[in-house]
Amino acid sequence: MPADVATVVGFIEKKAAFDRSLGYDFGTLETTAERISKALFGVPAFAHALLAIADEQPLGFAFYHYRFSSFKARPNLWLDDLYIDAKARRSGAGMALMSVLASEAAMHDCTHIAWTANAKNTSGVPFYTKLNATLISENGSRLDYSITPELLARRIAEIIAAQPDAS
Repeated sequence: MPADVATVVGFIEKKAAFDRSLGYDFGTLETTAERISKALFGVPAFAHALLAIADEQPLGFAFYHYRFSSFKARPNLWLDDLYIDAKARRSGAGMALMSVLASEAAMHDCTHIAWTANAKNTSGVPFYTKLNATLISENGSRLDYSITPELLARRIAEIIAAQPDAS
């Protein structure tokens, strides 16, 4: 929703600070509310954002867009950012966002969901391993991951079913 743009920008700024803490220098952050609003709500929309919210408090976000493969004649979903506030990690917020991404990708007949992570991300890398994401390549500290929407949805269902309080 347009009213959430400031929250999305805030999470982008937090994600940038987190990336910098891992040693990733991408130059000057040029994100503004106006640019994000145009990307999310312009015609065409170039990006999409999901917010994880609990008790009316934003916990994290996923920022993504679609790419298209001419060789497969199908899209894939590129997860540009996944960030959960430190106090909300291991709360299920990341799992919830990934579940919605799996549904979105399946609904659009995507071949896969792909993203990069920093090898120094001590909470993200184990999370992606837990999801059974495939490590496609490593380039220094950059890790490239991929997973099909079907495998991601199935793995999340398995993780939820294995939780002690799952009925």
